[in-house]
Amino acid sequence: LDGAALNRKMRLLTLASIAASTGQTRSLPYSAIARALQIPAADVEMWVIDVIRAGLVEGKLSQQTQTFLIHRSTYRVFAENQWREVASRLDMWRSSLVGVLAVVRQEKEAFIAQKEQELRELDSKMNGGGMAGYRPGRQQRNAVEAE
Repeated sequence: LDGAALNRKMRLLTLASIAASTGQTRSLPYSAIARALQIPAADVEMWVIDVIRAGLVEGKLSQQTQTFLIHRSTYRVFAENQWREVASRLDMWRSSLVGVLAVVRQEKEAFIAQKEQELRELDSKMNGGGMAGYRPGRQQRNAVEAE
């Protein structure tokens, strides 16, 4: 590889590293990128597009605020700090899923209760409306619970 290609790769990796190190802000000002890559501010967007094309970072450029908003970044070195961040994100994800599961269970129980109430009302109408003795079969009730 020639010097220019090596220089380009180092800049891409540097940009990926600073994107990964943004922490919770997930935002990089153009000026910080220009300083880290030792490039003119006018070239920042070109380098950000290159690092996105290389698959090292995903994000969005904001020309209005002169910032790069990072959605995902690849770490140059995956060390203990990165494992902690992964664990933290997984914990947040897990707690969100626990909440979703609770809502789904609650809605399922409400649905089953509603269907059982409808069956009871239908049963009482049929018993009072000349169809005494008619009771929906077990199979029909199980079908309601399965829904």
